[in-house]
Amino acid sequence: MFAAKDGKAVRLVLRLGDAVGDRFEVLDGLSKGDLVVVRGNERLRPGQSIAYKGMTSAKKSVTEKPKDNGGS
Repeated sequence: MFAAKDGKAVRLVLRLGDAVGDRFEVLDGLSKGDLVVVRGNERLRPGQSIAYKGMTSAKKSVTEKPKDNGGS
């Protein structure tokens, strides 16, 4: 599992509990407000720059492509 902290991927070690459908109960390793990667995490490496929806522009990765505003 990876979390997003200061625009970088940080590996987390979680202690899981019971499965609930296709999800798992997290017993330890997360704090309220942690932002975790739920898609594409298999390609991440610790310390890799990442950007995510809702991230402030000051924290965005320098490798992120600018959004196309349709000429405006």
